Amino acid sequence: ANTLRVMTEDAAQTYTFKNAVLATGSTPIEIPGFKYSKRVINSTGALSLPEIPKKLVVIGGGYIGMELGTAYANFGTEVTVVEAGDEILAGFEKAMSSVVKRALQKKGNVNIHTKAMAKGVEETETGVKVSFEVKGEIQTVEADYVLVTVGRRPNTQEIGLEQVGVKMTDRGIIEIDEQCRTNVPNIYAIGDIVPGPPLAHKASYEGKVAVEAISGHASAIDYIGIPAVCFTDPELASVGYTKKQAEEA
Repeated sequence: ANTLRVMTEDAAQTYTFKNAVLATGSTPIEIPGFKYSKRVINSTGALSLPEIPKKLVVIGGGYIGMELGTAYANFGTEVTVVEAGDEILAGFEKAMSSVVKRALQKKGNVNIHTKAMAKGVEETETGVKVSFEVKGEIQTVEADYVLVTVGRRPNTQEIGLEQVGVKMTDRGIIEIDEQCRTNVPNIYAIGDIVPGPPLAHKASYEGKVAVEAISGHASAIDYIGIPAVCFTDPELASVGYTKKQAEEA
């Protein structure tokens, strides 16, 4: 593969290349029963609301949901978090995530529901009614907006990867080696479209490794050395092995 065709509103342009780096990013996942609208928003919408909501429901207790939920809680919004897993911030050790959970609960305007399954949303003239299930019981909470942060989908569809034979998982994640090279030797991939958390600094590091590999250097990815940061209140940061990973290594 050495040709790229780019379609614009006006025309199509064709580029030839010796090597290519794919970095098409990702898109917020839309879940059943929560179609995006004026009141049902994703992380992008949460950054451009016309006003500070009085009440906000956050579906998903991962780092995106907790960062945005924390920010709005600090603005004075009453925040309700609905997380399907056992704990919020599952990517961090429980000893760390529990500190954030306690701090948020002390604020007095944050309610966190774990082992809770979001069921649906009903939009009203002034807001939303969100239903979720906890221990077999359906609960309902009213809010101005509901923020859905249950993950992101890689932007790997309909860009011609199948035609050139680039291997992907069922979820559209591109398989790469330690130099970010795909199974097609001159095509590399980085960022949200490859395995690992969708973090900007991870993508930057992968881009550096890919370019160095293309330039002939013996660079390779070492994910253990990439820090993970969550801008909650308090903030969390970690690097290296967790205790469990170290014991299993």
